[in-house]
Amino acid sequence: MPGRSHTPSLLLLAVMAGLHAHALHASEPAPAASPGDRICIVGNTFADRLRVDGYLETWLTTRRPDLQLTVRNLGWSGDTVDIRPRPLNFGSLDEHLTRQRADLVLCCFGMSEALDESLDVADFRQSLLQFVRHLQTQSYNGDAPPQIVLVAPIALETADPRIEDANRRAERLQTITRAIEEVADESSTRFVDLHTLTTQLMQESPSQRLTDNGIHPNEYGYWATTATIADVLVGSAPSWSIEVDAATQSVTHPAADDDAPLQVKLQPANTIGEAALRLRVSTSLLPPPAAPAESLVHPSLSQLLPALTVQGLPDGRYRLTIDDTPVAEADAAQWTAGVTLERLPASRRTEGLRETIRQKNEWFFHRYRPANSEYVFGRRTKPFGSVSFPPEMKQFDQLIERSDGTIHGQARRKRAETWSLHRID
Repeated sequence: MPGRSHTPSLLLLAVMAGLHAHALHASEPAPAASPGDRICIVGNTFADRLRVDGYLETWLTTRRPDLQLTVRNLGWSGDTVDIRPRPLNFGSLDEHLTRQRADLVLCCFGMSEALDESLDVADFRQSLLQFVRHLQTQSYNGDAPPQIVLVAPIALETADPRIEDANRRAERLQTITRAIEEVADESSTRFVDLHTLTTQLMQESPSQRLTDNGIHPNEYGYWATTATIADVLVGSAPSWSIEVDAATQSVTHPAADDDAPLQVKLQPANTIGEAALRLRVSTSLLPPPAAPAESLVHPSLSQLLPALTVQGLPDGRYRLTIDDTPVAEADAAQWTAGVTLERLPASRRTEGLRETIRQKNEWFFHRYRPANSEYVFGRRTKPFGSVSFPPEMKQFDQLIERSDGTIHGQARRKRAETWSLHRID
């Protein structure tokens, strides 16, 4: 496992870490989501595909399980602010947001509009402002208008010289992003600048692609971008970095605090046998979701992942085990610089949580967008659809609600682990 010493300059990392940590509209505002909020996602293909890998809800749930949030994806590929075609009798967006009792609406628009050069950006800006103003007049939860979060589209990712208009399209995406930010300012809503974030990531490490086709994120792209959306919704991630000094037998980070989500105690030297050091690590949080297998995590995003730094080790090579499971190997210099731990044994629980979220998302997709919509609510509802489908839709509702409870339960499991570092050369 490579250590953190294999990274770009400290200045670049500082800039990038600050950018990711908080591609926000204002510096360190309060989280947009409140306890028990029901979050509804609306928008284009970026929004629609958020359901597939489940990273956004996984970031939200692992960071703040106490909030017990509920997430429903109402996105639809190809949607724009002005054009959202639906099947006959499908129902309006207002009706569906009311049905879901939306407390917070996450709006993802701008990519389609940026690629449609016949559309004037000023018209897009006005349409988006009207859309947001309308949402702000509604009380979908029966109590108060929803919180609104506007998400800018990602940057255009292409290195193909055959695309003659790539630069022009990239500039138009920047213009669209500025328009969305202006709407956020004018309407006092929150803004997530994925365009600036992804532009910087593409410059930092071109070899790790963020998209499938230049405009739609791949799995790694969703892992990276949804972490920043989570910053706005629930706040930045708690630190999973542990720093100890083997020479002085002390923990330098995190500080001792009974209320801290991560608590670390160094076991006395006379009790650890041949180990160079041994830690007892306790937490009520699941580890953050690991990046997709085989991906090359951008150095600036490594701060999202657990890490262990050990000062004062004698020269040599050391292996970290967690409850006797090998996790990482590095030499003393790498441990001194800090080693990123991309997957912990407890990461299996996080993956189990993400799988539950993905299954819930699939059930909701079939409930919200049934393939045989003409029989469910269209022209062929009678005589057969009105008999067969209501009970089946109710079963979907029950499965989805049970999944919400499972998700909240999976995220709140206290555990204590033994981390041991042994010299192996």
